[in-house]
Amino acid sequence: MGDLENSEKTAAFSLPRVPRWRSLLRSFALAKDPLPVLDATLARYGDTVELFIGGVEKSILTRDAGLTQHVLQKNSRNYAKSKFTQGFSRYVGHGLLTNEGPDWLRQRRLIQPGFHRQRVAGLTGLMQEITAETLAPLAAQAAGGEARWPCPCTI
Repeated sequence: MGDLENSEKTAAFSLPRVPRWRSLLRSFALAKDPLPVLDATLARYGDTVELFIGGVEKSILTRDAGLTQHVLQKNSRNYAKSKFTQGFSRYVGHGLLTNEGPDWLRQRRLIQPGFHRQRVAGLTGLMQEITAETLAPLAAQAAGGEARWPCPCTI
């Protein structure tokens, strides 16, 4: 009975949708500088939204960590890479983000030991050091009342 109730709840649920015309109008801005466009979309419509990349390609945009884990890790076999992602591979190469199937699995297994809990814990100090060095010029400017963004630091 629980499965029936869950399927009824799922069938009644629909995501907020960015109108196709709005997606089309934002296409050039998205291509030029995607992060502000995507951030504004999520701010307006919520943490998970349906939109049309280029006004054409139906896509889901989310910043929900649980949903991201479900799609990329726990249930990845049920989700194919989009045409957009496949086209993106021309620019970023055929890595974990763009590959599928046996090639993806081979790459995933090669990189997996680097993300073992102990290895990541061993890098924490280094990450904190680099973050502190990177933020030091901005902190100095703020202390002197001259804070401006972007700060003259290189990351």
